[in-house]
Amino acid sequence: MSSLNHSSAQRAGLPSTRLLLVAAAFGATVTLNAAGAIIYSGVQNLSVPQSPEVFWVDLHSASLVGGGMSGHLALVNEVQEGVNQQYALTPVPGSFVSFSANQGVYLAALSAGFHIDASSVGPLGHFYGTMAAGPGDPNAQFNEVTDRYIGLSFVRDEALYYAWVRVSVNNAAGSLIVHDWAYESSGAGIQAGAIPTPSALALLAAAGVAGLWADRGRRR
Repeated sequence: MSSLNHSSAQRAGLPSTRLLLVAAAFGATVTLNAAGAIIYSGVQNLSVPQSPEVFWVDLHSASLVGGGMSGHLALVNEVQEGVNQQYALTPVPGSFVSFSANQGVYLAALSAGFHIDASSVGPLGHFYGTMAAGPGDPNAQFNEVTDRYIGLSFVRDEALYYAWVRVSVNNAAGSLIVHDWAYESSGAGIQAGAIPTPSALALLAAAGVAGLWADRGRRR
């Protein structure tokens, strides 16, 4: 099978006439560190329906939507000519950690710890690519994977950020699950799987409790 072609990519980038909220869970967690702030979704386990519909992952608000609501990562989980296929797209100038083979573009299935930055993402034209396309396409790296990572750069508020997205794919069953994701708000690179440290989360929680008590004191 061939990888995602330009017509499919253009279709994925076009708004649809229907907005479907598929899943939304916890808000993003923010923690400050020397490099900036890691924005982490928390575990979401969003299931991308098997449909010709394009579903967007909003990496900032922790949701999966379809139709006219654009996000930062577009996912397609569909059947073409009886074969289950999964693709991804991010708006230009975003790009994926990917590679070219047989005149197609494929997303690389990353392991935890892989460094995602300007040296590993791209080239610029790699804003879309095949994840899985069945046994007929040996170049696809997401045909049957558990807890592997998509690496990408994406644009938000006219700034470029580097992110990881943890997914599990069972191509034969037509299953695509987005577990969680994170990006570095300073624009620096990020390691696949990097999340806020427990100590940073504890400080953030303590700050929240202190703010709550201060607010109560003002109301008395």
